Amino acid sequence: MILAHRKELLHQISDTLADFDVLHGIVAPGAKYAYRAHHPVHVASVFTIVHRLKWVVAPDYVIIDEAHHAIAGSTWSKALDHWRLLNPKMRLIGVTATPERLSGEGLDDTFDTLLMGPSVKELIRDSYLAPYRIFAPPVAIDTSGLHRRAGDFIRAEAAALMDKPKITGDAIEHYRRHLNGAPVVAFCVSIEHAHHVAENFRQEGYRAAAVDGTMKDRERTGIVQDFTAGRLNVMTSCDLVSEGFDVPGMMGCINLRPTESLAMCLQQWGRTLRYQDGKTAILLDHVGNSARHGLPDQDRQWSLAGRPKSDNRRDEDDISIRQCGACGRVCGVASRNCPECGAEFEIKARKIQEVAGTLEEIEQQRQQEIYTRKNEVFSARDIETLTQIGRMRGMNNPVGWAGHVLAARAKKALKRNNL
Repeated sequence: MILAHRKELLHQISDTLADFDVLHGIVAPGAKYAYRAHHPVHVASVFTIVHRLKWVVAPDYVIIDEAHHAIAGSTWSKALDHWRLLNPKMRLIGVTATPERLSGEGLDDTFDTLLMGPSVKELIRDSYLAPYRIFAPPVAIDTSGLHRRAGDFIRAEAAALMDKPKITGDAIEHYRRHLNGAPVVAFCVSIEHAHHVAENFRQEGYRAAAVDGTMKDRERTGIVQDFTAGRLNVMTSCDLVSEGFDVPGMMGCINLRPTESLAMCLQQWGRTLRYQDGKTAILLDHVGNSARHGLPDQDRQWSLAGRPKSDNRRDEDDISIRQCGACGRVCGVASRNCPECGAEFEIKARKIQEVAGTLEEIEQQRQQEIYTRKNEVFSARDIETLTQIGRMRGMNNPVGWAGHVLAARAKKALKRNNL
């Protein structure tokens, strides 16, 4: 059973299976292939399958697409718990490019082991993802007045900030300068914002359309097909085009939605990095997301363990970027010159803050073990080691984080014993 949560993902998975002549059914409203118990594979909408569990044979093997959604207490976990009761030997694998939740909830209630695939940097190097250039305005949108709900900016406030003719006009001007006519997706704050942006692009002579979840299936599918076929220059979207949307011909994106979510930011950029011969993706960041989250191919440490809400905000020192004041190009902090226009960056001496305290010696063997294991948190079994990892990561409250990890593991073990 392959579980996904969006119609577009279900169709993409089904089309790929069909390309390899894999006999399969689909469990979703209006599915073109019906569920048949004898089929070796089924692709299922998680929101549909959870209401049909008593009619579906418990699978031997489950694959979850965009697995960062599969947390304890979710719709995904309801299906998994039901199937485990019927088939305790069921195996599970989750796939995602962003194993992180803005809320701080961990994935270790659902999964046992985190296996790291090749990094974005490696995938670009080996031509599985496209190289990119990213541009941001010299002065980012001021989001200091926005409030947060569930960790991210309140949507209505963000929409009021972003849905303005001056901001949209600036986005159109930068699109004309860097991508003029090439197919791009503009990521917007709200449905209304997406439609306003599309209309503004049309007024400037570009073929543009907004796509959203309130549309009828035929209308929405038609717009996506027009974009895929190159009949649209710009497709604007709120939420719908992010995870798993696969259009290799998409040459760029326009970020018009500020977000505190690293996962959302990387998922949106990831749509643009789909590989095509000769392609260099152009990312136009009008909202400062690169300043919040770093570059798309920046090395990141992922973990199944959650984190306390106090640790959700990242330290600015972890965001290693430079921005050219002449052309707006964003690049890695190690760059001495702008890769776009050649301007030389001013290298400022870093101010060191002196803090009273005592250095703690770390055993060399223990330090090597912590740094070299791909899943360092999973391998740590005591609060002292976890606390040390927290300190090395620069967490504000490493002791509290360590206790949170151990408490989550105990809860998970109790749940399994009850099953």
